[in-house]
Parts: sequence; C-alpha cells; structure tokens
Amino acid sequence: MANLNLLEKLSAAKQRYEALLEELALPETVKDISRFKELGREQKRLAPIV
Repeated sequence: MANLNLLEKLSAAKQRYEALLEELALPETVKDISRFKELGREQKRLAPIV
C-alpha cells in the first residue's frame, strides 16, 4: 500500500513538473515576471524529484 501511495505522489509531481515547463514557455507567463519567478521556484523545487 505504501509503495502505491509513493508512486501516486511521484506521478503527481511529474505531471505538475511537466505542466510547469509548459506554462513557463508561454509568452504571457514570461511577460508576468512575478508569475514567472513563482513558477520557476516551484519547478526548481520539483526538478530533483523527477
């Protein structure tokens, strides 16, 4: 059971990481510096996990 929960968490982290990369690539995100920084920090935090 615990392994399944861990795998679900890892899968969710990977999905979030991929969504972050997509959003960071959008021109409107790049124009919004505060949003860009916020997403970049979250992406940096998730990078070692995925």
